[in-house]
Amino acid sequence: MPSFHLGAKALAALSLAAVLAIHGSVAVAADFSDRDQLIETLTHDEEAPLAEAQEELALAETELQSALVDLAASESVRDEAIASLDVAELTFSDAATAAGEAEMARDAAQAALMDLQREIAAAQMLLTDVEAQFVSAAGALAAAIEGGTATPEEMETLEAAVEAADGAVALAKGGMVDAEAALVDAQAAIEGAETAVGEAEQAVVDAKAEVQVAEGVLGDAQGKVDERQEIHDGKKAIRDADQELVDAIVEEIDTTGELVGRLGNKQAFAINRALHSSGVRGLGPLDIDTDELITILEGDYTSPQIQQLMKSYVHEAQFSTLADKMEAKGMDDKAASFRAKGERQRDHFRDMSERVGKSTGEASQGAARQAAHASAKEAARDAAKSAAQESAAEAVLEAAQDAASSAAAEAGREAASEVVDDLPGSEIADERRGGARGAAKSGKGN
Repeated sequence: MPSFHLGAKALAALSLAAVLAIHGSVAVAADFSDRDQLIETLTHDEEAPLAEAQEELALAETELQSALVDLAASESVRDEAIASLDVAELTFSDAATAAGEAEMARDAAQAALMDLQREIAAAQMLLTDVEAQFVSAAGALAAAIEGGTATPEEMETLEAAVEAADGAVALAKGGMVDAEAALVDAQAAIEGAETAVGEAEQAVVDAKAEVQVAEGVLGDAQGKVDERQEIHDGKKAIRDADQELVDAIVEEIDTTGELVGRLGNKQAFAINRALHSSGVRGLGPLDIDTDELITILEGDYTSPQIQQLMKSYVHEAQFSTLADKMEAKGMDDKAASFRAKGERQRDHFRDMSERVGKSTGEASQGAARQAAHASAKEAARDAAKSAAQESAAEAVLEAAQDAASSAAAEAGREAASEVVDDLPGSEIADERRGGARGAAKSGKGN
């Protein structure tokens, strides 16, 4: 199997012009100590979701306000229906009261009629009595006159009795006439009372019908209110969920800025360099969240540890990119294989990050550099065996880009040299080596 090896001297001799020849673009030295740039890079993947979430939130807020207007309108109709029902119920109550009063008046008229009827009966009995007394007195007077035996005093007494009886009969007859007239009036009052009762009862029926109509209208209005309340609640739930999403993304961005501010200079430099390298490789921003930053801070990660940790993301992203290409070609099995390899590489480099351990100080940088050297060689061998994504051209490019920054030049040359020294071949690597060799020769010729 062919191999490709660049020594430290050859790597140092590879100029920026050679890199430009390989990629056909102008390289700009990156300031890996720029924390603002680091924050922007780390939160870049949040920009689109945040914009989308804010757009969804604005839409949800608009829909919620519309639902609120509809709900208020239906509540207004419902309130009018309640007012109409109150009026109908009051009318019904008044009608029922009037009906009750009419019935009482009718009952009173009926009672008065019965009293009059009893008075007439009594007057009739009195008339009969006084008429009998008159007949008796008149008969006694007639007998006295016929017999001629009554004294003048007796005759005067009999005549007075007849006259008194006749007056009593006249009074009794007058009383009967008055009673009969009162009876007619009482019967007319009863008829009027019955009519009033009938009208009052009809008013009660009409008022009851109005109440039922008002209740139906209120029921429909309340149903509309309930329907729009449900719509409003649904829109509010969506708005609240969108707000929570926006708040969560904003919090993630703010937390990222806070955590980056807490990073040590070397830590920020190492992360910035790794992210810059992934961008040069065309992988785009790596999905590094606040959990990883917290891990780096709490674990007091050194540059070699961060390098291994970042490689776990790089390798996973490389294989994910290849898997996407395989899926686009309908090669699902191959895509699944690449994804599995990416996961293995991710776990491998994270294990390597833990094994490297942190540096014990500036005095031990040489030992830490040797440990990073050994770790990089082993990582490169494992990566090449899995899918050969650590190609020589990529290693050279990363080293050259790092060399563009004076602060990172030495670390870049050493890391690239160590990776390339032990990188096994593969079909993908072989294809890229030819281009890298040609570019390197071109650079030397120049």
